[in-house]
Amino acid sequence: MIRKEMETKLFNEILVNVPGSFKAKLERIRRYLHLGKASVMVGAGFSRNADVPSHIKVKQWNDVGEDIYCRLQAVDKANPEENI
Repeated sequence: MIRKEMETKLFNEILVNVPGSFKAKLERIRRYLHLGKASVMVGAGFSRNADVPSHIKVKQWNDVGEDIYCRLQAVDKANPEENI
């Protein structure tokens, strides 16, 4: 039960920064994943040559890997000296 509560809390924290039109879509994906009726493909590089606004950073595999590592290890990328 604790894991479900943690997942719900994290999901709600993420939703704070998501546009309203996208929230329902994320909730639907979440529901289907929970029911075992969907799968997720994590990828980077698909958008490498896309035209994106200058304020958006398109992540490559190294960026995605670093994000996952930092999250799993509770590492703060912004303050690396505090992670020692």
